[in-house]
Amino acid sequence: MKANIFYWAGGYDIAKRTGYEHNQEIPEDKVFEVAQEIFDKGLNVMIYRNKINDNITLFVDHMRFQTR
Repeated sequence: MKANIFYWAGGYDIAKRTGYEHNQEIPEDKVFEVAQEIFDKGLNVMIYRNKINDNITLFVDHMRFQTR
């Protein structure tokens, strides 16, 4: 299983706020710690687990998760 950080709706400029790059792989045992760390910086985090390929994605957005 692998875990990645994905910036929602092309928000690549928030990498400076999080300290993580878009599509950066993180250890699967640190998913909740990283999610809490990003959330504490004032950003929204959605944890998604794809059961087909057994991947975890942390979606990060500075607004609501919606189409823009």
